[in-house]
Amino acid sequence: MRSRSRLVPPLGVLLLSQLPLPPTPDSMASEPPRVATDDSRRAAPAAPVRTSGPQVKRAPFEQPVTAPAPAGLDGKIPLEGQSAFAAITAAEKEVTRRWRDTVLPKLGQPAAGAAPLGERMYAYLTKNPEGRGRNHTVISEEDLGRIKRVLDDIRRKRLPGAPAPPEKLSLALEEAVELGLEKNLPLQITRLNEDALETEIARAKAIFHPLVGASLTASRRKEVGIERLNDDRIILDGRRISDTSIRTPAAFISENIPTGGNIGVEGFFRRTDTAGERPPREFVSNYTVRILQPLLRGGRIYVATRPIKDAEYDWRIAAAQLQADILTVMALTKAAYYNAILADLIIDVAQDALARDEALIEASNALFKARLVTKRDVYSAEIIRAQDAETLARAEGNRQLAQNALSDVLGVPIGTETQVRHEAIDFQPIPSDLETWIALANERRPEIMAADEALKKSWLNVRVAQNGLLPNVDLTAAYGRAQTGTTVGRALDFRGDEWAAGLLFSYPLGNVAARSLLSRARIEHTRFETQLAQTKRLVELQVRTAEIRLRTSLERMKPLAVSVEQAEGKLEIARARFALGQATNKDVTDAQEDIRDGEIDLLRSIVDYDIGLAELEASIAGQI
Repeated sequence: MRSRSRLVPPLGVLLLSQLPLPPTPDSMASEPPRVATDDSRRAAPAAPVRTSGPQVKRAPFEQPVTAPAPAGLDGKIPLEGQSAFAAITAAEKEVTRRWRDTVLPKLGQPAAGAAPLGERMYAYLTKNPEGRGRNHTVISEEDLGRIKRVLDDIRRKRLPGAPAPPEKLSLALEEAVELGLEKNLPLQITRLNEDALETEIARAKAIFHPLVGASLTASRRKEVGIERLNDDRIILDGRRISDTSIRTPAAFISENIPTGGNIGVEGFFRRTDTAGERPPREFVSNYTVRILQPLLRGGRIYVATRPIKDAEYDWRIAAAQLQADILTVMALTKAAYYNAILADLIIDVAQDALARDEALIEASNALFKARLVTKRDVYSAEIIRAQDAETLARAEGNRQLAQNALSDVLGVPIGTETQVRHEAIDFQPIPSDLETWIALANERRPEIMAADEALKKSWLNVRVAQNGLLPNVDLTAAYGRAQTGTTVGRALDFRGDEWAAGLLFSYPLGNVAARSLLSRARIEHTRFETQLAQTKRLVELQVRTAEIRLRTSLERMKPLAVSVEQAEGKLEIARARFALGQATNKDVTDAQEDIRDGEIDLLRSIVDYDIGLAELEASIAGQI
């Protein structure tokens, strides 16, 4: 705030040290009567006069003289604590009197039928020379300068920024956003969910990876029974009649193909040893290529690749959700940062108001001792100090709440003291372009992208369910080569071959399960279509809400800045009149309340505007 708003010794207080004090009864008795002049009436209007006749009626708020003036208050020695005040010249007194008697009445009393000065000033500033109302989307240079001046004055009250103590975390706005994106716990949960779903894509693709296997089996069979000799005339019972051992190594490889079929190659090599046979050893080799291909149900690429597509859709939805959470965390971090700054600045405003209250109490006590004001003025000054003390206490509590909210969104331990930089709050209005913002939001918002991916996934489910209505018609084919030999080399010639082919048909009567599945898939698809439309509506609503918040904050700032300036002028006038004994300090307390409330409301409007910008950037998924 400008220096004139501080309770430094105003011109009226300087005049106070030069005013003659009310006469005491003894001095009135010893001094001859004097003719009152205009100057004397102006100088001591509140001084009561006692006569031997009927009591003269006192003016309002006059303090009756009941005792001699205290020592040091005879009009020649400055008031206690005011010794540094410089004496003003007679010319300055005359200028002050003329200003008081001519300017003040004109400012306080508008012409008949005219609006108050503040309203007329605001009406002038918000209209162009042609008299047409201005478009408040872009603020005028006068309003912009006024708002920035008040904001700069409030920020200048703070001492130059000192290094943060070790127990405090000092962060600029950009550093706070970076820290929030790194440590915000809900954002980390979303990021881990996205990472987990990304691994599902590789797992789904594994259904088309080849499957390789091998086996090794061995068996031996001994038969004991009846052996016949000499044309069945001799029978030997309980004799071993055969002993066969078989060893078979085998290998295979199979793979699902994107057409919904399966192709495999398998082979084996068998060795058979039979005791007593001619030849006693036999080798068999064989390999076969087999193909199974559905022709109707299950025989489409989109059916076979559905697990992969579903995994990709789920991952893209999770990635879009992660991007949406990033935008949300950025907006929340900025809002929490701005609110922390706002809490600090409100504390500064409250402390500055308390300083003005202390000075007002001191001046009220001095004027009361000089019998220029009543005890009511002292009480009024103390009441407003109590009110400002309550405002300061509430601001301190709000600051702690703002710090906790900032700690939560940053992901640091709750209660961490963070030193914020007040230059982060600035006011730079932007032109409104609602249609462009809505178009950008529909194009870039992650929530719309996620809803669109969910819609595509549901449409794939519909197509797969429609395929389920078809009958099963599977084509099978196989071709192989084999050979049997007495030696390994002979068995590996693979001169023999075989092939087989066939069709397998099946169809469930009624196919109720497939029809129910298709009906549900279509309903789900319609639901996702509606959800996409609803998401677009919500996004547009968010953009419009942010734009309204910007416009409302902008409209509120303009009259608030005017009111602060008027309250500052009112405070100077009220101080001067109060110091001259021309009025009570009600105007002073009212002006101080107006300054305090106006500055706090203006700060909140500026912070609302900055938060609205952050929300708008999150709404359109990009910077303005």
